[in-house]
Amino acid sequence: MAAIKQALPLDGGRGSRGGGFLLGCSRERYAALIETADVLLVERDGQVGGFAVVLPDAALRTSDFWERRDLIRWRVGKAEPPENEPSSYFDQLALRRGWPRLHGLLLALGAARRMAAEGHVHLYATILDQPVRNEAAIPLLGALGAAAVGSVGEHYEGVGAVVSELHHARLQDGLAALASTATFARILPALLRAGG
Repeated sequence: MAAIKQALPLDGGRGSRGGGFLLGCSRERYAALIETADVLLVERDGQVGGFAVVLPDAALRTSDFWERRDLIRWRVGKAEPPENEPSSYFDQLALRRGWPRLHGLLLALGAARRMAAEGHVHLYATILDQPVRNEAAIPLLGALGAAAVGSVGEHYEGVGAVVSELHHARLQDGLAALASTATFARILPALLRAGG
């Protein structure tokens, strides 16, 4: 996971050669995430090609992100969900360069499906917006029915102050809408084989 992250740097303000990038995660942090989060991998011939990391409700509520939630600038009409509705947080999604984008979609869907199966109502994710926008994750979040609901200032070692856009999906609504599409019907067998 750390090797994939290192291969996806914020490259001169353009992302990883025009693709996505990951910020702020050390080997130690990945080890901690494996213990507390839901981690899905996609592999082929013994090589890990990508991963998804999602914090379930209990891990989210003890995370740095949760501690900073008062800093979120919500869009008009948007707000934090009721306390009694379990929420999850899409911490990371990464795909090694050269791997089919379908694998990224399968990881995103598998992670969301797992959170929904565990009773989570909401899924949040942040996407770097300033100083450079991480466009790679937008279509994947869109496939889950997520939409921008606010923004939050963050700080990453080696990068400094950034602004991230906060996205939100109601899991059952997003997955139900997606399940009715022809695209999902085509990829469902692969998703099930991937253990999502």
